[in-house]
Amino acid sequence: PEMQWLQFHASDALAPMDGYFDDEWNTDIYIPNYVNEGIAAGETFVVPFARSTPLFYFNRSIYRDAGLPEEGPETWEDLAEFAPELAKIEVEGRPLSAMAFSADAWTGQADIWGFGGANANEDFEVTINDEAGAEWLEWQRKFIHDDGFGYLAKDAGTDFQAGVTAGWRGSTASLTGQTEAAGDKFEVGVAYMLSKEGEEKQVPTGGSGLSIVRSESQERQDACAELFRFLAGAEQSAAWHVGTGYVPIVQAAAETQSVKDLVAKNPNYLVALNQLANARTADYTNWDSGMVTEIGATQGQVYGDGAAPQKVLDALAAELQDTLDDKREGYEAVDFQGWK
Repeated sequence: PEMQWLQFHASDALAPMDGYFDDEWNTDIYIPNYVNEGIAAGETFVVPFARSTPLFYFNRSIYRDAGLPEEGPETWEDLAEFAPELAKIEVEGRPLSAMAFSADAWTGQADIWGFGGANANEDFEVTINDEAGAEWLEWQRKFIHDDGFGYLAKDAGTDFQAGVTAGWRGSTASLTGQTEAAGDKFEVGVAYMLSKEGEEKQVPTGGSGLSIVRSESQERQDACAELFRFLAGAEQSAAWHVGTGYVPIVQAAAETQSVKDLVAKNPNYLVALNQLANARTADYTNWDSGMVTEIGATQGQVYGDGAAPQKVLDALAAELQDTLDDKREGYEAVDFQGWK
């Protein structure tokens, strides 16, 4: 996923694709946010396919019944204001939770950006334990453990479908499945990922792309390129988007009739498309699966155990910095252009 493909590139496992590009199939046809994430040292090793961003999902039917805005919350302060009203609703003898949390570094990236911070800067310095990072996790710790308005879920999406929680964060790729699962039980609403009031809304890009394995025969490599060319057709990209909720990664797909009809039928898909303007590549800490696991585990300590955010973030930052120092040379060699 995302930039973690570089672990395969470092092993020289992938073949560049630029020699296959022509006027009809090239990186210009894709949404620009995702293109540079597949390029290393000027060569293209990944073309976008199953790409996404995180979204805030909420039960619009419950919001409507509770007299809350049907467009959902815009900020964390909004959610804190809505939570007591949602808690007045009982589900199996318990107050309805405003949000089910996941110990997930991907949504955590959007959260820390939304508090004005970052996991790391472009100079490879880990900043996740700075003031903004501590404020982010302390806000969520208080929301869960002091106020009782949220909880750490084993599977937040399943809990949302079951009506145990009024909100959760998931991928745009979950949109079709969540809508179908809700059926006639309730109306699914989506909103941009939340930010602290006054801070910029930003979301990390997500999902995966398509690569060619260098060790395969030339015949199989050529066949892969033909498949990728086919999947980059506007109608094919649109069909994948409509069927899943993944972003219509080919720019022309958004203008197909099937996507226009989908947006007209369900405006949630338009919210997902519009949020792409806020999408950017995650910080260096999210480029490696090991670091992603460490961040998620730290979130779990806070969400599940109520651990003191500053203490666990300081310990996490030291581990992340060690890993980032080891990987810095390799990441610099990639010459990533996505932030330029």
